[in-house]
This record gives sequence, structure tokens and C-alpha cells, in this order.
Amino acid sequence: MKLQYTNVTKDKDGNDVTETREITAYTNNYERSDGIDTLGQEFTFDLVDNPFDFNMMGQQLTIGGKIEFSNTVSNNNKSATVSLTEDATETPVFNGIIVAEKQSGSNKYSYTCFDYCFYLNKSEVEIQFNGVSGLDAIQKLCKENDVPLGNVADIKTKIKKVYQGQPVSDVIKDILKQATDETGNKYRLEYRDGKIH
Repeated sequence: MKLQYTNVTKDKDGNDVTETREITAYTNNYERSDGIDTLGQEFTFDLVDNPFDFNMMGQQLTIGGKIEFSNTVSNNNKSATVSLTEDATETPVFNGIIVAEKQSGSNKYSYTCFDYCFYLNKSEVEIQFNGVSGLDAIQKLCKENDVPLGNVADIKTKIKKVYQGQPVSDVIKDILKQATDETGNKYRLEYRDGKIH
């Protein structure tokens, strides 16, 4: 298991400075959640930043910083001929952005993160669909808003609607709701490997 933090700041000359550090040793209480009705995943964890201990001070994180939580691939099938010094392979479990911080006492901080679908809740669009399939509508919406798109079900429901000033996420949810109402099939929206599926 590994938790890595990355944050970009500006130096005194206005140049970008990237800070990347592993924070696993200072964290615990990991929790990831999502649901069929929610867009994206939420990830929470606690961090210790003790201002009275030289080894644990200066660990506090910045809102807007990026988090990558990964887990070691199970290695139960190792044979006796495989070297024990072989590096463990890490598989990403969550990638996202810190959106909230809560302090408890003098040295415990709780962080809430959302995956990159979080931005789909913020970006508002104006778009009109004139009887195109749900699949075509989602593809057009994502293309026009530079949203990386992965696998999408073949949604044949015809979408005929104007969306004005609504977040991208609400438009996608409405398209999926129309398809569910027509066909009875339930659809799930996920963020995986840097793309919306």
C-alpha cells in the first residue's frame, strides 16, 4: 500500500515547483466510497503532523494537492525460483484531488478527496441534442468539454433536449436517467485510469 502526495506551487520567480512525496507512514483510516447515484469516488484519510516532533512535523497537505493511493498486487503465486528482492508492483486504486481538511487536536488532520469526476460537477455547459442516441450525446458532450472518455454502453435512447448552464455531470446523469426510464437498464458512471467510463 502506498499513498503519494503531489502539489505544484510557484517559487519567488514565478516558476512552477512540483513537490512529490510519499506520505504512507504518516497516514491511516483510509476509506473509499462511491455509489450508483453519485458521480465519482470519495477518498478520506487521516494524517499526523506533530509540531513538537522533528520527525513528524511539516506533513500537512494543501487543498488542491493531488493524491494517488495504490496497493501492492497480490503475489501469492511466487515460486521458489523468483527473487525475493523483486520490486512489488503497485496498482492505482484512487487518483484525485484534496478538497477539504479538518483538524482534530494539535496533530491530527482528516482529508477528503474526490477523483477527477469532481470537476464535472463544476463545469457548466450549454448544449442541445436533436434526437441523437444517448451514446452520441455523451460522446459529443465529452468531446466538446475535453473530458477523456473510455468505454460507454451503446445507449440507443433518443435524446432531444436543451441544456443551459448545467454542470457536465448533471447532463450525463440526465441522459442516463432518460435511458433508464425508457429501457429499465441501470447505468453506472465511473472514473478509471484517467477516463470516464
